[in-house]
Amino acid sequence: MENNKNLSKWIWVVGIAVILVLVISTSSNKLVNNTPIKIGFVGPLTGPLANPGEFIKNSFELANLNNSTLSNGKKITVVFEDDKGDVKESVTAATKLLNVDKVDIVVSAINGGSMLAISKLTEPEKKILISPVASAVAISEAGDYVFRISASANLFAEKSAEKVKELKFDNVAILAETTQYAIDWKDAFVKNFDGTITSVETFNSGDKDVKSQLLKIKATKPQAIILVAQNPVSASLIVKQASELNTGAQLIGNEAFFARGAVRGLMGKSAEGLLILTYKYSTDSIQMKALLSDYKVKFNKDLSEEMYGALGYDVYNVLYDALNVCKTADSDCLANYLYGIKNKDGASGKFSIDNKGDGIRDFMWWKVQNGALVPQDQV
Repeated sequence: MENNKNLSKWIWVVGIAVILVLVISTSSNKLVNNTPIKIGFVGPLTGPLANPGEFIKNSFELANLNNSTLSNGKKITVVFEDDKGDVKESVTAATKLLNVDKVDIVVSAINGGSMLAISKLTEPEKKILISPVASAVAISEAGDYVFRISASANLFAEKSAEKVKELKFDNVAILAETTQYAIDWKDAFVKNFDGTITSVETFNSGDKDVKSQLLKIKATKPQAIILVAQNPVSASLIVKQASELNTGAQLIGNEAFFARGAVRGLMGKSAEGLLILTYKYSTDSIQMKALLSDYKVKFNKDLSEEMYGALGYDVYNVLYDALNVCKTADSDCLANYLYGIKNKDGASGKFSIDNKGDGIRDFMWWKVQNGALVPQDQV
C-alpha cells in the first residue's frame, strides 16, 4: 500500500515536471518567435538626392506595411536612417544600425560609394547588404553577401553601346561627370562601342558651365553625343547647355536623365528629342498598378518617379520572400535564395540576380517627345 502511495507521488511529480517543461518551452518559443527581424535602411532622405530617396524609402515602407509578418508569425520591422547622400554619413548610419539597433539586414538605397563603404562593415559580419538602385561597377566584387536588383553600370553602358550602333551612329562623342559611377559607365561604353569615339570630355560635379567641353565636342562633328551624369541635377545642366549650343548631334543620356520631374522642369524644352536607356517595365503591370494605387492612398500623392519607387518596393518584396523561405535572417540561407532569383516579375520589370549578386535586366529606349518620356522599344 505504501509503495502504491509512493508511486502515485512520483507520477504526480513527474507529471508536474513535464507540464513545467512544456510551459517553459512554449514560452521560450513564443519569445523567440516574437523577436522581430530588423532591416536597416540607409538612404538620402535630405540633401541633393532627397527626391529619389523619398520615393525609394516610401515605397520600401509601403511594401513593409503590406507584408510585415512571415508565415511563421515572425514580424519584420524597418529602421530608417538618413545619409544625406554622403558616404561618411552612410557609414555612420550603418554603424549605428548594426551596433545599436542590431539589424539583421542592411539596405543601401542609392549611392554606389555608400554601398561600397557599408560593405566593409557588413561583409566581415556576414550580414546581407542589398541595394535597389546602386550601379557602381566595383559593387560586383564587394563580397558574397552583397546584392543589388539594379544592373551594373557596365551592363547599362554595354547595352547603350549596342543600341547606339543599331541606330546607325558610327561616330559619337562623350561628355561624362567625374564621379566613379559616371566614369565606370563611360569606360564601359568606350570598351563596347563598335565605332569611332571622336572626343571624350569630362566635367566635375558642381560645375555650372560645360560649354567649353561641348564646343570641343562640336568641333569633332559627332553624329551623337553621349551624356553621362550622376543625377538629374547635373543631367539637366549639361542637356540645357548642349541644346543651347545647337551641336547638331543626337543627344543620348544615361539613366540619370530618366526623371519625369526633371524632364518637365529643370530640362524643359532643351530635352526635346533626347534618347534615354533604362529598365524595361510597364505601368500597366499588376505589380506597378498595385504600387501606384497603394502609394496614392498611403501618402496622399502620386508616385511621380515610378521607377525609383518600383525598385524600392521590389527590393523589400525580394527580402520578404527570402525571409519567408528561410524562416529566420540566417545570412547563408538568404544569400542562397538571392543568388537563385531568375526572371522574377516585379513592379520595376523582370529581373534575375547573377553569381556576382548583380541584377540582370532587359532594357528599353525612351524618348522625350512634347515634354514627356515616351517608351520606344526593347533592347
